[in-house]
Amino acid sequence: MVGTREFSSPTSDRGPGANGDAPAGDAVGRLVGGRFRVDRVLGEGRHSPVYLAASMPLGRNVALRLVGAGVASEPALYDAFYAGVQAAGKLNHPALARVLDCGEEADGTLFLATEYVAGTSLRKLVEGADGVPMGAHRIAVVLHQVLSALAAAHDAGVVHRAISPDNILVVPSRTDDGAPTDLAKLCDLPMAALAELDDRGQCASGAFFRAGAARVRAASYLSPEQERGESVDARADLYALGAVLYELLTGAPPFADLDPAVRIVRRMTRAPSPPRGARGGGVDSTLARICLRALAPEPDGRYASAREMRHELRTLLVEDRSGRYVLRKNTSVAPAAAAPFVTSANTGSDPSGVSTVSLAAAAVTGRLERRAGERAGARGRARALASKRAKLRAELAAWTGPVACLAVLAAFITAAFVTAHPGTHDDASSASPASPGAEGAARNGPETQVLLPTNSAPSAVFDAVSPASIAAPDSGIAPRDSRLHAP
Repeated sequence: MVGTREFSSPTSDRGPGANGDAPAGDAVGRLVGGRFRVDRVLGEGRHSPVYLAASMPLGRNVALRLVGAGVASEPALYDAFYAGVQAAGKLNHPALARVLDCGEEADGTLFLATEYVAGTSLRKLVEGADGVPMGAHRIAVVLHQVLSALAAAHDAGVVHRAISPDNILVVPSRTDDGAPTDLAKLCDLPMAALAELDDRGQCASGAFFRAGAARVRAASYLSPEQERGESVDARADLYALGAVLYELLTGAPPFADLDPAVRIVRRMTRAPSPPRGARGGGVDSTLARICLRALAPEPDGRYASAREMRHELRTLLVEDRSGRYVLRKNTSVAPAAAAPFVTSANTGSDPSGVSTVSLAAAAVTGRLERRAGERAGARGRARALASKRAKLRAELAAWTGPVACLAVLAAFITAAFVTAHPGTHDDASSASPASPGAEGAARNGPETQVLLPTNSAPSAVFDAVSPASIAAPDSGIAPRDSRLHAP
C-alpha cells in the first residue's frame, strides 16, 4: 500500500494549525475519499479528530479519522501510518474495532475508516455517565475482553502504545438467552506505529505532535519506558491497562494528586499506593493485586503477557449456562461503587447483570471485611507492643545478672579487707579507746587512732592513713605511730 511518492515541504502552508490540521468542526458535511460523508464530531483523539461518517451509498455508519496533511508531508510518518493500518487490518477479533478503509485526499489529508462502535467510553463510565456502577464484576468482564484483544494484537507483533479510558468502549448487549452483558471494544490500534514515532520524537519536523487535553490525558497512561523514549514491548500495554484499572477502582489515574513533573518521576521509580475505593471504601483484593503488578515501574516486574494477566483475572469470573461471565460467589463487589445505587425502591437488576440485592449484600460484606481488618490490625499492634515489652524485660534481665555478680564481688572484697585489717574496722574499736582488750594490744601493739575535725573532708582519711601505718597481723612488726591530732 505504501508506494513511491513525492513529498512536499512540511512547512508549506496547508491551512490552520501547526501541522496543517483544520479545526475539527470544519470537516462536517465534507465528502471524504468520494464515499464517506462526515456527519458530526465524535471526539478528539491523541493524534487526530474522530468523526461519525456515513459510507455511501449504503449509508452505513463508520468512525472516520482525518490525519492532517503534515503527516503526509513527513516520509517517516506517512510510512508509519500505512504500516499501522496494514498490521491492524489483518486482525479479526470481536474486541477490536475493525479497519474498513483508508486513503489520501488531494490536499494530502490521510483518512482512516474503522468500525463505528455505538458504546460508552470507560472515561464516561468512571464519571457515571450511564448511572451504572463499575463494580468488580463489570470491571473484570470488560478487562477480560480487552486483554483477549491485546493477546491477539501482541501475537501479530502490534503494540497499541496509547491505551486509555478514552479508546476502550463498552456496549450494553445480551447473550443468546437474553441475559444482560457488556461487550468491550479496543479502538485506535491502527495508530500504533504513529504513536511509536510520537513517543520517540522521531519526526524531524514535529509536524505530527498535537497539543490539547487529549494528549495531556494520554500521558497519564504511558509506561516509564515510553516516557524515557526507549523501545517497548507488549508489557507497555499492560502498564497502560493497569493504569486504566487503577482509575476504574479509585476514580483517578495513578499519582493524579501530584504535579506533572513529580508524577513522571514517580511513575519511573515506584508503583502507586494500593488502590482504595472512590469514596474511601475497599476494593476487590484480586483486582488490587492485578493492578499493582501491572503498574510495576520495571517491565520485568509486570506480567509477561496479556494472557498471563487475563489468566489471573479469570479467577474472579465463572461462565454460566448462557455463556456469560459472572462474578464468583466468594468475590465481593467494590462497595464504594455499588452502595450509592442500592435503594429500597429499586429491587430489579442493573444492566451489568448484578441485582441490587446482591449489591446491598456486597456493600454489607465490604463493611464487615473492613471492620474485621481493623480488628486484625489492632490485634497486630497489641502483639507488637507485647513483644516489645518482652524484649525490654529480657534486656533488663540480661543486665541484672552482671550487676548482681558485681555487688557480690564487691561484698567479698570488702569482707576480705576487713578480715585482713581488723584494726581499721569500726567493730574493732567498739570497745573504749582508752582500754583496749589485752589480746588486741598484744597483737596490734600500740593503738592506732585517727582523729579528724568534724568538718574535714572524707578524703582526709586516706591522706592521714599511710600504707606504712598498717601492718599485717602476727608479723611481729609494730605499726608506726600515726596518731593525728586535730589542730
